[in-house]
Amino acid sequence: MLLPSLLLALAAAPVIPADTRLDIEFKGNTFASAAVLRRQTTLPRDRDAAPGQLSAWYRGFGFLDATADVWISFSGFTGGWILVWIDEGVRYKVLGPPCVDGNTLLPVGVIEAILRLKEGEFYDQTIIERDKARIRAYIGYSGREVRVIEEVVRAPKKAGFVRVTYRVAAG
Repeated sequence: MLLPSLLLALAAAPVIPADTRLDIEFKGNTFASAAVLRRQTTLPRDRDAAPGQLSAWYRGFGFLDATADVWISFSGFTGGWILVWIDEGVRYKVLGPPCVDGNTLLPVGVIEAILRLKEGEFYDQTIIERDKARIRAYIGYSGREVRVIEEVVRAPKKAGFVRVTYRVAAG
């Protein structure tokens, strides 16, 4: 007799034969098209990793509460479909200019002048990564090595907004 937990595991993760044709359908998405979302995931090969991949991709564009769920349904022996349900949530904006904390090497105004993330813009992980690289390069030009970590905190009294702080620490 199989253990109940093993039965649940088998039911939750069906084996997909190699010759099975699976259509992928996305629901709940308004920010990106299905074609764009297909490129952000390893579906149909790895359905367990897909929710994390899609959630991380959405978070990079400011949807910090985004979640994704995947369901598989078979129809007959040769086909089926994968349904990906996406809950995008709120797209967060930046409240106030980003702060630079821990910098003792240069005046704060100099560092803040090179930042591209601005107040009122949508949170964007790509811009944050570039800002971190700019800070490292600007301070590193003087021969010092630094680590830069971003800290993102949701504004408690203003829904849909975050505060971004760059923490600078000597190498």
